[in-house]
Amino acid sequence: MTKDQGTPSRNDLQELKERSFMLLCVQAQLHFMRGADGGGLEDLQGQVEALAQEMSSELEEHLQLCQELATAKEDAARIQQLCEEELKDLAEDSEGDSPETKRRRSNFDDEEDTLAELNQMAAAEEAEIGRLQRLSDFEEQLGMPRIDMEEDQVTLGRPNEETEALCTVQVQWDHGRLLRAEPHPALRLDREAQEAVAAEDLGRLLVFVWDRTGAQPQDL
Repeated sequence: MTKDQGTPSRNDLQELKERSFMLLCVQAQLHFMRGADGGGLEDLQGQVEALAQEMSSELEEHLQLCQELATAKEDAARIQQLCEEELKDLAEDSEGDSPETKRRRSNFDDEEDTLAELNQMAAAEEAEIGRLQRLSDFEEQLGMPRIDMEEDQVTLGRPNEETEALCTVQVQWDHGRLLRAEPHPALRLDREAQEAVAAEDLGRLLVFVWDRTGAQPQDL
């Protein structure tokens, strides 16, 4: 984050984008679970659905927390500088417990409290990141297809050079909102792509891509 602008740095935004993509991957896997054959997956599907529902309810809070942390980084640097200045002034003050000394000590205590609050916010963010990572690990344990999400494309499975184009969907996002999704023309999924954008449901489109490419779970 730049101190002058007070905005998130490139690394801050990239980390937030990666965590948002991780959540989108978990939600997309639900569609594969619903389309999987066999009753043995019902219990696992229920667990994934419960986790995804809980994550959806927490997403807004998570994004707000990320924004607050972006601002908190600048605040922490500013407060640290103020604390150092206060300590220096207190060390140089020879008036003992004069009113001015008491005022400075009170200001210093307030700044320490603020720093403690910022540390708590950072710890909460780390916990949320860990939660998202556990959800990603859980989907791998289920044997679901791998979904690699980048800024402008989504790749399904682990395709080779010949099939990569068919397994890739070109996408466009606006702050986490799906604006465009274009699968390979050979798959003839234009209507499904339009419906996915309208419903903001990329996972459903990926199921169609998976089906049209003839992929099998063990190949992905």
